[in-house]
Amino acid sequence: MIRRFGDWQKVQNLVSNLNKVFQNAGKNALNKITEEAQKRLIMHLNNQDLSWQALSVAYKSQKERKGLASQMLVARGDLKNAIKTVVNNDIGFVGIRSGAKNTDGQSLEIIAAVHEYGSITRNIPARKLWQPTNDEMKEWLNKSRFIEDIFLEELKKFI
Repeated sequence: MIRRFGDWQKVQNLVSNLNKVFQNAGKNALNKITEEAQKRLIMHLNNQDLSWQALSVAYKSQKERKGLASQMLVARGDLKNAIKTVVNNDIGFVGIRSGAKNTDGQSLEIIAAVHEYGSITRNIPARKLWQPTNDEMKEWLNKSRFIEDIFLEELKKFI
């Protein structure tokens, strides 16, 4: 004879909602991952903590005369403010929206690319922001229990 014990209603509720648990956990994880990447990109711009070649003294002086920030990759904050997240179904993006312009009307996509890869013709060294942050995010995801914690949060809603 088999006797049931425990709260079988909770088990049935969990089993019938398992697909929803996985979907919600995936969406929540993707939102949190993209938000974390955005936060780290902005933090690196604020802290200037990546190994970038310093601005030349002449260029730094020129920026200061124009009333611009003396930090690297920052003039008025247009680039930093343009870093956005978009989550569409099961794909997350962190970056600069196509067509975004700075206050001078220049393409922020091009400015970001020039800084990431440098420009020989304009004598601008590469000051990588996106690749180091991407590497940092991969390491963070591999070392953390982030995904498991989000999944457990969703499970708890149904038990």
